[in-house]
Amino acid sequence: MGLESLPSSVGELSKLMFLRVGGYTSLPSRVLGKLMSVQDLHLGFVSINTCPNITVEVGKLTTLRTSSFVLRTRLTRVTNCWEAWEPPR
Repeated sequence: MGLESLPSSVGELSKLMFLRVGGYTSLPSRVLGKLMSVQDLHLGFVSINTCPNITVEVGKLTTLRTSSFVLRTRLTRVTNCWEAWEPPR
């Protein structure tokens, strides 16, 4: 059995390059955006309720090369989130 929630201390891993979170593991707020070295990110069954600013957090990951997400929410809400996303400059 996996973790119910990713520890917030993961955000302190400044050199972490690969993160795979499977199943229904919840993500603490503002952890993803701190992972500035992540190049490969795979999130399974992420709930917008547990990570409401996922597009903002992912937008901070300027070294990100590959990613996959399985979002659990209404499709219209996901569409609205992604429409607001802007790539990092």
